[in-house]
Amino acid sequence: MSDWRKERDLARKTNNPMSFLDNPNFLVRDGLLLNPNVTEEILKKLSHDTSTSIREKLANQFIETAIKDSNWRVRYVAINDNPEVPTEILEELVHDRDARVRSKAQELLQIQSDYIYRKDFDNAITIKLVIPGACNANCNFCYNKHSNQMEKSTTVLKQKWLENFLISLEQIVVKIGKRQPISIDITGNEPTLDADFFIKVMHKLRGFSLRSNISRVTCTTNGVNIKKVAPFMNGIINYVNISVHDYNQERRNAIFGSYYPTDEDYKENVQILLDNNIHSSAVAVIDRKIENFSNFRDEFIEWAEDIGFVSLRFRHNVYSDGNAFLSYMNETTSNNEFFTIQKEDTPDSNWCQLSTSNGFMLFFLKGVIDTYQVSPGIEFIVHDDGKAYADFNKTIPFEKYKFPIGYVFDKR
Repeated sequence: MSDWRKERDLARKTNNPMSFLDNPNFLVRDGLLLNPNVTEEILKKLSHDTSTSIREKLANQFIETAIKDSNWRVRYVAINDNPEVPTEILEELVHDRDARVRSKAQELLQIQSDYIYRKDFDNAITIKLVIPGACNANCNFCYNKHSNQMEKSTTVLKQKWLENFLISLEQIVVKIGKRQPISIDITGNEPTLDADFFIKVMHKLRGFSLRSNISRVTCTTNGVNIKKVAPFMNGIINYVNISVHDYNQERRNAIFGSYYPTDEDYKENVQILLDNNIHSSAVAVIDRKIENFSNFRDEFIEWAEDIGFVSLRFRHNVYSDGNAFLSYMNETTSNNEFFTIQKEDTPDSNWCQLSTSNGFMLFFLKGVIDTYQVSPGIEFIVHDDGKAYADFNKTIPFEKYKFPIGYVFDKR
């Protein structure tokens, strides 16, 4: 190891970081930025360092200093991907001598006028991984069927997707960085319909460096090929949501239209997932008015527990106004037999998490089809063409997303 490398290593660990402030090699001084013993006073001194690289790394932290910096890169970094720049600073920088800084300041001012930065967001940012293909069911509330956005699942398109999706996934993950934990949700149409293709996706993901800020990987499926793919999910997928929609076989058949799983099928699916260290939840989209919802809910819970699910998730039909669904949710949260763990009302969703007395989890979620329209930043999509988008409708390619990435904004 060369002398400067040894010195930089010492700078990262020393209990006396002040002694390295005058080191003539900026690479050694740069090591102080990773030293847990560095004080605010030392960082403030480094924000005036002769090294542009060091000043850039501290620009977000010392904005008042950075915006007066002689180097445009430092001024640009101070506001880029930073949702909390005060309006008065942006108004000053729209007159900056550098066109790149002026443009970024104008862009952020426009965002501030149209959106509110959600400072209290403490959940994971979702990346939806949309596997190309068809579906074996024919549910009338399916947003994929209605959106007309799914690519035709030809062999050529699938191969192209397989070659490109990890690049798109990496692109989003790297940009979010450590700002928020990330949840990857594997979905489709029906993601497991082509079991062999799904297994290839699992092999690709196993080789993908799932970074420490990815908190979980989930999969939403109707379960058609769980028995084939479950062993390949092991070690990759943490949680599987199985679309059930109704505990009654006859009503369930009518909803699916062309797919008729039995209670025994669900029990087998839940068990094989459990054998592969994966818990599963039953999902039910409420697409109709339900007389005596409390009885329906309680009987559904009893059924789901008997099958072996760890939770039941009620979701509303995104093509309905959702008022009936909200009444079902409010009726349940006011019921003393359920303990409310979390409840939240935001522009993109109304949702709650509850628990029964024996620990079975119950969720309600009233969401929107395209979160970008109301809360950009809360969700990104690697769509069925293998490309990254900021919206479900494929109108905003990820590279054209204008908001600071890793943060959530709500439309005013």
